[in-house]
Amino acid sequence: MRSVWFKVQDVLRGLPALSPLSALVALRQPRLLPVFHANVLRSYRVAKGGRAPSRLPHDLLPSAGVVNLRLGEYGLFPGKEADYPIIELVALLRPDRVFEIGTSTGRRTALMAMNTSDTAKIFTLDLPPDAATPEYASDLHLIDQSKQHVGRHFRGTRWDGQKIMQLFGDSMTFDYSPYHGSIDLVMVDGSHTYEFAASDTFNAFRMIRAGGVILWHDYESERSEYGVNAFVDRLRTHHGCPVVRLSSEWGDTRFAALHVDDVVLGKLRHLAAHTSEF
Repeated sequence: MRSVWFKVQDVLRGLPALSPLSALVALRQPRLLPVFHANVLRSYRVAKGGRAPSRLPHDLLPSAGVVNLRLGEYGLFPGKEADYPIIELVALLRPDRVFEIGTSTGRRTALMAMNTSDTAKIFTLDLPPDAATPEYASDLHLIDQSKQHVGRHFRGTRWDGQKIMQLFGDSMTFDYSPYHGSIDLVMVDGSHTYEFAASDTFNAFRMIRAGGVILWHDYESERSEYGVNAFVDRLRTHHGCPVVRLSSEWGDTRFAALHVDDVVLGKLRHLAAHTSEF
């Protein structure tokens, strides 16, 4: 019933984007209609000044200098344009410790492993293969896929168990305390409902240390089921967190990013201790 209501909301949210052009899209390529509507709504947000500013990785970390990117190993290469700014950000940041919420097939995990030092550690968390689907989860088909193929892109590589440490658990109930205050890069890419986005983000606030970066995937998705937009935008507009959209030479990605200096870190620790403010 919950999923049906989200689909109804998706239709209602798309109504302002209706036009003869959208009707033509619906007739010729109906599967692209939601994408068309989402792009129209994003353009509207640009026009009214409601979007977070765009930043290239080297603008987010301007003092990092020039870096070389490693783009392929074990037959794995960047599969999407959005992979390149993530790789660049990782290379610029030079993190010693990374925490990824949402392993899936481990493709992005492996790309990060290519571009970190030999002594770096990447902790990546996903549901156990035999776990029941958590309440409030989104993307049930992706959860099923992940259970069957979790971490397959780094299995059997030199990173598996050495640089990349696979963790299993429900991100909403997992014990993050051993990682508090010790992580340089947190990737929030688990379930995208508001409940999970909030819980995963508060745990990111507790893990990140000064100088680090927090990334959220599927920011600005217009799917009603997703709550990443609402939560991250509230951080930006109500709590003064300098969240930006990670961009590239090809355009904006679907990642939001927050560079955490000492002032921002104090704010994040306060928010993590006072979750009722949300």
